[in-house]
Amino acid sequence: METWNDEIIKILNNVRVNSLNLSEYHRRNYFSYRELSKYFDIPVIITSTLAGSCSVGASPYLDQGLISVVSCSASMFITILRSIKLYLNISDNLQSESDMARKFYVLSLEIYKIINLPDEKRGINSSDFLNA
Repeated sequence: METWNDEIIKILNNVRVNSLNLSEYHRRNYFSYRELSKYFDIPVIITSTLAGSCSVGASPYLDQGLISVVSCSASMFITILRSIKLYLNISDNLQSESDMARKFYVLSLEIYKIINLPDEKRGINSSDFLNA
């Protein structure tokens, strides 16, 4: 088994620090996408609730033509918001940033565990671990 020299430990520690930084970067991106998603999801929820209530409960008070216009307008507004969210790829970016943050964090933990074990307990070749 190849020995773990200081150069390999130094390189692995640099990769670990970079992984932690990238994990934090992707975590911040995740929260910014989640915040942006609220600006699309909340209006859709409110508009669809109001449109549904209006189409069912407004018939004694409003003309059917007006109810149809309100329902159609609300549906168009909801469709526009969902289309913009889809165009901006917010949901996919949200999932991607979450996955990347988690993977970089796990990588940094794995490197930390290996480089802090005594040489005889590492159980892996230094070059193989570095390449992996």
